[in-house]
Parts: sequence; C-alpha cells; structure tokens
Amino acid sequence: MTISQETVYLLINMAAQNEKPLWLRGADLKGAFLAGANLVGANLLQANLAGVNLAEANLAQAHLLGADLSGAYLGGAFLEGAFLVRANLAGTNLLGTNLVGVNLLGANLAGANLEGANLTGAILTRTNLAGASLTNATLVRANLEEATLGGADLVRANLAEAILGGSILTEANLLEANLLGANLAGVILAGAILANANLSRANLEAADIRGANLTGANLDGTSLFRAKYDQNTIWPHALTERKPDLRNKRENLLAPPKYLPE
Repeated sequence: MTISQETVYLLINMAAQNEKPLWLRGADLKGAFLAGANLVGANLLQANLAGVNLAEANLAQAHLLGADLSGAYLGGAFLEGAFLVRANLAGTNLLGTNLVGVNLLGANLAGANLEGANLTGAILTRTNLAGASLTNATLVRANLEEATLGGADLVRANLAEAILGGSILTEANLLEANLLGANLAGVILAGAILANANLSRANLEAADIRGANLTGANLDGTSLFRAKYDQNTIWPHALTERKPDLRNKRENLLAPPKYLPE
C-alpha cells in the first residue's frame, strides 16, 4: 500500500522534532514529492522510491540497501556517505548530485543521468552503468572494479587514480577524460573513444584496446604490458616509427610508449 503524501510529511516532521532519523524501511513511496526533504540518516532499506522527486533533498548517510529508485529525480540532491548497495537506479536523474563516498556496490545505474555528479571515492564495484551519462562527472579515486560501463558517456569525466580493474567499457566514450594514474588492468576498452584522454601513468596491463581510438591521447609513462590491440586500434600521432613490444614489461613500465602501428 502506497503511503500518502500527507503521511510522509507528517513522519518527516515527527522525526525532525524527535531528532531521530526517519524510519520507512520497505515503505511504498512511489511517485511521492520529496524535493528538498531532510532525510539525513533515513532508513529506507528496500523502500519503493520509483519515480519520486528528491530534487535537492538531503540523503546524507541514508540507508537505501536494495531500494528502488528507478526513474526518480535526484537533481542537486546530497547523498554523501549514503548506502545504496544493490539499489535500483536505472534511468534515474542524478544530474549534479553529490555522491561523495557513496556505496553503490552491485547497484543498477543503467541509463542513469550522472552528468556533473561528484562520485569522489565512491564504491561502484560490480555496478551496472551501461549506457549511463557521466559527462563531466568526478570519479577521482572511485572504485569501479568489475563494473559494466559499455556504451557509457564519460566525456571529460575525471577518473584520476580510479580503480577500474576488470571493468567493461566497450564502445564507451572517454573523449578528453582524465585517467591520470588510473588502474585499468584487464579492462575491456574495445571500440572505446579515448581521443585526447589523459592516460599518463595509467595501468593498462592486459587491457583490450582493439578498435579503440587513442588519437591525441597522453600515454606518457602508461603501462601497456600485454595489452591487446589490432589493426583497427588508432594510436596517437607524432610518435616514433615502431610499435612497442607489449610482451616486454620493462619497456612499458620505464618509458612512455611512442610508436605507430604498422
């Protein structure tokens, strides 16, 4: 049974008066209007928040394990430190949202709008971000191990020192993205766009870059040991006339790879 709008407001006000976090575990709040609501530390485990308007709401430290936020609007919301493990945020609008340190392990963010969102230090391990928009998003030191980002838009995203080992970025758009010092070991970047991306000191060991576009990318100090590439891989120009021996770890660890394909 869906909780009425009036009841939700009453519960929020009561929680505030008692200086205690709101408790709505498993509640059905589908389609509710909660823009600007104070939900700090709220218990919303497995709650139904599909289509809810949470614009500029404060959900810091909120517990949203397994909650359904599909199609919800959280533009400008504050979710720093929130717990969203296995939450469903498919198609959710998180434009410009503060998600610093958020735990999104195993969450579904397929097709979500995360443009300009701040995900610094966030846990996104095994998260589904297929087709998500992360243009200008900040993911500095975020953990994206084994995440799915196929077809994601990461244009000008900041992924400095992010951990992406084993993740899938097939045909992702990383145009002008910052991947300085990022760990991309074993990542699948087949068909990805990395034009003008900063991959300086990044670890691309055993990565699949077949068909990837690296035009103008900065590969200074990048490790490409045993990386997979083919005739469709487009390398940066203005480099030397030989390809690297990607079996030679010493070559790839100690010197910037400067080469052109045959």
